[in-house]
Amino acid sequence: MHTYRLAQAGICALVIWAGQSAPALANSIRLACDTGAFQTIVDGGVGDQNPAVDVVQHTFVCNEPDWTATVTLIGRTVPGLSATTILTDAVITNTTGNPVSDRIIFGQTFPAILPPNASTASLNGSFDDVSGALLIGSADIRFNPLVQAPATPIGLISPPAAVAVGPPVPFAGNSGPVPVDRNRPATSQLGFINFDLGTIGDTIRLPDSARITTFTTLLAMPEPGSIGLLLVGLLGLVTGSMAAATSHPSSRPGHSATRSRRRGLGDIVGDQILRE
Repeated sequence: MHTYRLAQAGICALVIWAGQSAPALANSIRLACDTGAFQTIVDGGVGDQNPAVDVVQHTFVCNEPDWTATVTLIGRTVPGLSATTILTDAVITNTTGNPVSDRIIFGQTFPAILPPNASTASLNGSFDDVSGALLIGSADIRFNPLVQAPATPIGLISPPAAVAVGPPVPFAGNSGPVPVDRNRPATSQLGFINFDLGTIGDTIRLPDSARITTFTTLLAMPEPGSIGLLLVGLLGLVTGSMAAATSHPSSRPGHSATRSRRRGLGDIVGDQILRE
């Protein structure tokens, strides 16, 4: 009975914490061209192009004096557990021939993720030319992902630039996982895409490319005896104990109290916890 109540209390505390934290913030995405104002789209609100719950998506267009960009931004979340921001189907092009050195900023705000948490980032795309030239004039990109406020850097991703080479020139990079905070829940992440395009037609393509993911490490520890196994085991103990309380042979008329009951998942996982 003591083990049953301890397991029940632990799970109830986790559920209550998540229930109190998750509704605090809606899932939303935002993007700014150059240093302009952010355009914000809320899950299920005006401009959300994905009807799924906990997924918000919108295609943004940047029309700047010397460059244009079309960018699809997706924000996914599993409330309390993880959030992923994906900048995809992006095409950024020098349209005038004047040297361009600029940036696109994107981000996501989401229901609080259980601490402790960690973040990763990745970049995958190519330098190209859409003017018909045989060579890319010059193209460069630097991806600076951040999480939380005050911001915690995940790690700059800066592939080699393409200068006077034939297109396309692929690039890729990763950073993290970086521990973010052991005490506070994570609620936001932000990405800075800084780029240079030297001549007309120089282009950067980012197909499913710039990505930031923040996740709780509370349930991400696979080793036996870890918190993740403990929580699964506690759940198993609760379900196993509840089943025993309702189906014990001594509680049913006409059945012998000495008849052994069938062992279930709760018993097996519970035994593993006790052995640890």
